[in-house]
Amino acid sequence: MVDRTRILVVDDDPALLETTAALLSFHYDVTVASSGAEALALFAAAPCDIICTDFRMPGMDGVELLRRARDVHADVCGVVITALRQLVTNEPEHCSLLFKPYDPGQLLARLKQAEQLAGERRAKRTGAS
Repeated sequence: MVDRTRILVVDDDPALLETTAALLSFHYDVTVASSGAEALALFAAAPCDIICTDFRMPGMDGVELLRRARDVHADVCGVVITALRQLVTNEPEHCSLLFKPYDPGQLLARLKQAEQLAGERRAKRTGAS
């Protein structure tokens, strides 16, 4: 059995969370959270390879979520989804931005890039080649 990449999908919109999780479950092992705080608790208990998160959420935005997750597990990579081009001025380290509206193929392509980066970071850390 091949281990699938683990992705934590975070969105405060229940319909988007459900739709995104359903799409990604064909390709990845998916866990969901409806807030940054819930995501951090899940991540601390069982770190994942990639966090796919909405940018704008109550309490903690997606960039802050990724920054705090990297404090727990430095290898995690992320995809931040947003419609707010003007509010996200710099792409955070080890993170890819995806602007709404997007099609599923664009999301899958960004996640594939994040998956490759996470694998490279893991290999570098463990000394694997």
